[in-house]
Amino acid sequence: MTIRNKLLAGMSILLIVMFSIAGLGMNRLTTMNKDIGATYDEMYANVKDSQQFQVITNDIGRNLVSLLVNNPIMTQREILERLAENDRDMRKLFEDSRAKYQDAQQSQVTEDAIEAITRYLNYKDTIVNYVMNNRLDDAVLLRSSEGLKLQQEIQEKNDALGSFNQNRMDQVLKDGTQDNRKTLQYTISLMLLGLVLVLMITYWIIQSISKGFNRLSALVPKTATDSLVPVEFTEDGGKDEISEVIRLFNRLFRDLSQQRAREHEFNKKNEEEAWLKTQLNSIMMILQGRTDLKEVGERFVRQVAPLVEAVYGGFYISDSEHPKPSLYSLVGSYAVQPGAIRNVFHLGQGLVGQCAADNRWIRLQERSDNPVRIELSPGELTLSEVLIIPVAYEGNVMAVLEIGSVHPFSPLHVALLEQVTQNVGTVLNSIMGRIRVEELLRTSQILTEELQTQSEELLTQSDELRVTNEKLEEQAEALRKSEELLQQQQEELAATNEELTLKTTLLEEQVRLSREKNIEVERANKVLEHQAVELELASRYKSEFLANMSHELRTPLNSMMILSLMLQENREGNLTEKQREYAAAIHGAGGDLLRLINDVLDLSKVEAGHMEIHVEPLEIKEIVQYVERSFMPVSVRKGVELVIHTGEDLPEVINTDSQRLMQIIGNLMSNAFKFTSDGKVTFRLELSDGMWLFMIEDTGIGIPENQQEEIFQAFRQADGTISRNFGGTGLGLSISQKLARALGGNITVTSGIGQGSTFILWVPLIAPNATGSRNIFHPLDRIQAQDQSVADNRYLLDRAAPLEAAVSISGEEDNDSVTDSYLHKILIVDDDIRNVFALSVALEDAGLQVVFAENGVDALEMLAADSHGIDLVLMDIMMPRMDGYEAIREIRKIPELTDLPIIAVTAKAMKEDQQRCMDAGASDYLTKPIDINRLLSLLKVWLHKEE
Repeated sequence: MTIRNKLLAGMSILLIVMFSIAGLGMNRLTTMNKDIGATYDEMYANVKDSQQFQVITNDIGRNLVSLLVNNPIMTQREILERLAENDRDMRKLFEDSRAKYQDAQQSQVTEDAIEAITRYLNYKDTIVNYVMNNRLDDAVLLRSSEGLKLQQEIQEKNDALGSFNQNRMDQVLKDGTQDNRKTLQYTISLMLLGLVLVLMITYWIIQSISKGFNRLSALVPKTATDSLVPVEFTEDGGKDEISEVIRLFNRLFRDLSQQRAREHEFNKKNEEEAWLKTQLNSIMMILQGRTDLKEVGERFVRQVAPLVEAVYGGFYISDSEHPKPSLYSLVGSYAVQPGAIRNVFHLGQGLVGQCAADNRWIRLQERSDNPVRIELSPGELTLSEVLIIPVAYEGNVMAVLEIGSVHPFSPLHVALLEQVTQNVGTVLNSIMGRIRVEELLRTSQILTEELQTQSEELLTQSDELRVTNEKLEEQAEALRKSEELLQQQQEELAATNEELTLKTTLLEEQVRLSREKNIEVERANKVLEHQAVELELASRYKSEFLANMSHELRTPLNSMMILSLMLQENREGNLTEKQREYAAAIHGAGGDLLRLINDVLDLSKVEAGHMEIHVEPLEIKEIVQYVERSFMPVSVRKGVELVIHTGEDLPEVINTDSQRLMQIIGNLMSNAFKFTSDGKVTFRLELSDGMWLFMIEDTGIGIPENQQEEIFQAFRQADGTISRNFGGTGLGLSISQKLARALGGNITVTSGIGQGSTFILWVPLIAPNATGSRNIFHPLDRIQAQDQSVADNRYLLDRAAPLEAAVSISGEEDNDSVTDSYLHKILIVDDDIRNVFALSVALEDAGLQVVFAENGVDALEMLAADSHGIDLVLMDIMMPRMDGYEAIREIRKIPELTDLPIIAVTAKAMKEDQQRCMDAGASDYLTKPIDINRLLSLLKVWLHKEE
């Protein structure tokens, strides 16, 4: 072969090898770039899915809180629709995430997060079910015990998923770098192989191409390095093949160097973008859920300053109470000595104020003639650059960030500050809006609750006194109009708040409207205050009216019940059985009338807030015995079966107000038998979730669904027509419901026409309490030995106790035999001759001597004339000339009569009447109509005490 041919062959081989190497390298680099881009897009989508998991979970949590607190902004239906939409979005996100699985590890971490979120969705469904079934307490308890833990677990699983995606992204970048290095090494290896072949050929033609070989000898060592710097040489005339090869090498080196530079720039850009997103997410995660502006400012500046290598920082937030801020206050600082920077800037004042006014960055850089200095904790530093950055939301500057560094801020740091200040503006706007909305909602809710309470009280009082207070009806109408106006205002406010959530830019206008509505509410409050004064006056008139009516009704009722009872007993044996039945009917009618009076007084006490609750231990067996004793005779008489069930493993004692509990149970059982003509009435006692359940089930006529709310209202009945089959005043269930709520519980009902009714009394489980009086159904527990002091032996039976609960003080002794050793004399002081007659007959029949006086003046004269002959005084309270209070006080002024037993007898049954009697000096107290057995038992205590 000639040298030319050898050279041509050698060059041909070299060109083939070089082009193959270049082609393989370029193809490899292109493939790697595509793989890295696809992997990056995939990882970004996975990170986005992880963030969306947390966003939807947080939205579910907020909607559940709105559902539990009865959010006035949205209706319950709207909240449930949002929760359903959240459920659909989350499950769609599950499908999208599962479609992106690449390996088992990704599947595992993603499925862990999905499993935790699935349990959270089940928890959400449980909360909704509780709320829809009026089990709000169970829902709140479930949220406290499980909901918060599930949210924390989801946060941890999401963090693990995010860390996995980040690590995988880092690994992809690392693998790409290693592949680039391997590709370069492979290319260089091939180049070296090609050069070896060329050297072998050029060895044969070294003499003819010595000059070109010398040139190539300078090029060969370059190929063994990574510098890939093109060889500079002087071409002395020709365009021979060796020169062309050298130019080709230079071109190849330049291309490879440029490719490496692009790879480096691409990797650097990816790293910077990943760093920016990571730091931005970290900052926003720290600020997420914060509601305190100062805390947000402190956390923000302390998190941002180290990231951009700043040596100091200050964060100024606008006055959140004004739509257009004019004042910016320092709420957070970093590495600043106290007093080193100003705390407050007005709009346009200083660089901070000017930055807020212009909504533009201010950039201060160090100059030799005017260095920037600031006093920090180690001392004074000269700053290379200071940035003053506005934090705006839709054009409104919410805050200003001032930050400085001893070195110029890098473009990466500036980019981070740009992105984070844009996002923080949204956070601050949301927090400020939330604060204003919460204040408006609290104000609105308080006003609404107050107006609702006042409205309910006014309407209730108006129903009770509709005959005597026509003037209050006009006031109630005015109140109703005020309430309608307020309701309209509240609906407008709710609509405004909802609009605020959807578009925060309308906040300023909503605040203005809210203020106008608050002014109207204040005007309405003034009207309500005036009406409240009149209502209080009307309530006092009502109390006086009820007390007087009680006296007027009980006075004739007293003599009627005493005389009818004596006729029913027929001690002389001169009445026929039919006449005794007539007397029993009269006495029973009197008892019904007494219970009606008591119901009215009970309702008045409850509504006036005068009903006192005394918590005391009550044995479960006493409740069962009361139900059996009181209603077994009714069961037998009506032919309706009475069934009693008690739960297993119940405590032996319940701590509650025994008198009020028995009163409620008695009312519910009476109603059950009243509306049940055949079948059975079942009484159940159980303990569930810290609540006592007293269930009264019957197989009676049932209650229509549209009347189940009305039966708990005063004077309302299931059958209120004039042709109704069942009697009653309609007060029993109303009083029972109010008493149940006074005990901390409630009464619910489920019923249907012809399907019977089930009333459930809920009473909270109360820890044992050693204080409190014993149950009124066992009055002997209050009576000690007869030789104790008079004060300790006071026998005060509550008028609400059933007649069958009255017992004798003497136990085995007969109440008819009051006297033992000698004849006692009783002075009856009463202006009603019917009462005097009835009491005289009963007392004389019991072996007592009776004298009487028509008023307090006559009583004083009789006692002055015969002070030692009278053993006890029965003193009526309401009398002409001198009432019972004054008469008792005058008697106590007489020295020899200070210990004379005086039992006050009055038709007024209010609690304050009893206390007034005792304060005046009475020894004891009885209400009309008088139960003869109780009276005789009481006389026994005091007359035996005198002995």
